[in-house]
Amino acid sequence: MLPINEQEKIIGPFIKKVTESLPPEKRKGYLLKPQANLTYESMLETILGKDGITPEMLKEQQERVQFLERLMQVTTKDVRSELIKQNEK
Repeated sequence: MLPINEQEKIIGPFIKKVTESLPPEKRKGYLLKPQANLTYESMLETILGKDGITPEMLKEQQERVQFLERLMQVTTKDVRSELIKQNEK
């Protein structure tokens, strides 16, 4: 892994280019403090977290998506109704 100052030399011009390409109202503070993320998912969580989206909110959304996926796979009305009843909160 490169030392921090070398990483900053490499990443700095990219950050500047991205920041300058955005309108002022779209610029976010986290663009100025890059963080290393090992996975795409962790990068998304970091960005969304800076925008006020909590891990709990992400989990709830994922649960909704999984429920809808299960609902789409069901072939009978009775099973679909039962699945909906089980998932009512």
